[in-house]
Amino acid sequence: MDRAHWTDWMRQSLRERVGKPRIAGLTVVLDDGMTSAGMRDCLQAAAEGIDFWLLSGCHAVMRAPEWVMDKVCLCQEYGVLACPSGQAFAAAWDQDALPAYIQSVAEAGLRALIMADEPERMGPRQRRDVVRRAHALGLLVLSQVPRRAAGASVDTVVRHLHADLQAGADYILLPLPYGPRGADDMWWGRQKRRLANILEGVGPLQNRLILKTPSRLLQFRLLAELGTKLNLGDVAPESVAVLEGLRRGVDPEWVWLEEAADEQGAEAAPSALDAPPPRPRAETAGPVIWLDGRRGPSGRRHRDAPS
Repeated sequence: MDRAHWTDWMRQSLRERVGKPRIAGLTVVLDDGMTSAGMRDCLQAAAEGIDFWLLSGCHAVMRAPEWVMDKVCLCQEYGVLACPSGQAFAAAWDQDALPAYIQSVAEAGLRALIMADEPERMGPRQRRDVVRRAHALGLLVLSQVPRRAAGASVDTVVRHLHADLQAGADYILLPLPYGPRGADDMWWGRQKRRLANILEGVGPLQNRLILKTPSRLLQFRLLAELGTKLNLGDVAPESVAVLEGLRRGVDPEWVWLEEAADEQGAEAAPSALDAPPPRPRAETAGPVIWLDGRRGPSGRRHRDAPS
C-alpha cells in the first residue's frame, strides 16, 4: 500500500500553474558561464519553472562554440528556450552583420534573440526588419529597452513599449533601477507605484513585459506585491525554486530576512525577533491562465496563425 509523503499535503495546497509554453509568469534565467554539469543539475530540478535560458556574453570569452552548443542541447532536452545575450546582438550591429547574426542564431538551435540597442541608434524601420527576419526563421524576439529610456517618465516608457510591440516584438525586457542596498521601503514604494502605472499604461499587453533585475530581494517583492503573473528576467539559476514557490503560494519568510541581511551587511542582520510583519500579497496573485494559441508545443509560431 502506497503511503503519502510529507510533501503531498504541501502540494495539495499550492496554486495551479499552467505548463509550458505559457505567455505569462515567465522566468528568464541569466547564465553567466556556469558549467554544463551545473546547468544540467539546475534543469533537472527546476526546468518546469524556467522559460528562457539567457547565455551571457561571458560564453564568448573563454569557451569554444562546441561547449556553448552543449548548453543549447541541454535547453532543447529540457524544453527551455535558449537565447543569446543582447551583447551579442550589439556586437553584430556594430559590425554591420545583423542578417548573418540572426541566421547564425537560428542555425545554432537557439530559439530566441534579444534586440538590444543601448545607444538607441536603430530606427523603427530597422527594428521591424530585425523582427521580420527573426520570425521568418522561427525565432522569438525579446526587445530590450535602453536603460536611459527605462528611467524616463512613465509616459515615455509606455510609448517605447507600445512602439516595440507594434514592431512585432514578442516580449520586451524592461531594466529596473538597482536602487539602494538593502530593503529600502521608501524607495520600493516609489518604484512600486511607477511600475503599477507602467503596467496600467500597457494594459492587456502587460503580459508581454519582462521585468529585468538581478536583485533577488526585488524579484521577491515584485511577485509578492505586484502579482505572481509577472515575467522576470536576470534570474539566477539558484533562485528559480524559491521564485517558483512564490508563484505557487509558498511564502518563504526566511528568505526575506536572509536577503535583507545579505544586502545590508552581516552586522545589520535582523534577528528572528525583529522579523517584519508579512508583506502584502498581490490581489492579482493566482493561477496563470493564458495560453498562446499562435505557438505549438515547441514554442514556434504556427505558420497559419493570425498575427
